[in-house]
Amino acid sequence: MRLKLGGKFWSLRFQKHLKKRQSVRGFCESPETVGKRIVVDADLDGEELLEVLLHEQLHALFWHLDEEFVAAAGVDLARNLYRLGFRREKT
Repeated sequence: MRLKLGGKFWSLRFQKHLKKRQSVRGFCESPETVGKRIVVDADLDGEELLEVLLHEQLHALFWHLDEEFVAAAGVDLARNLYRLGFRREKT
């Protein structure tokens, strides 16, 4: 899936066992990278999946912000959206 963030495109990929292999739940490549990707652990679900998706998109939009700010914002946004009923549809 392609995501447009801040006028640039990232390829969103879900990778099995990312956390086990690389000790991360997701990552975002630099906005300057050719063929840039956002990669998220495919084993995540629920509020944790929402948090990681938001977290990595925040990095894409605001590359200059530090990790602590992005992490806190991702947690807050995910918690609020999850409480409002946002869920991933099973396809």
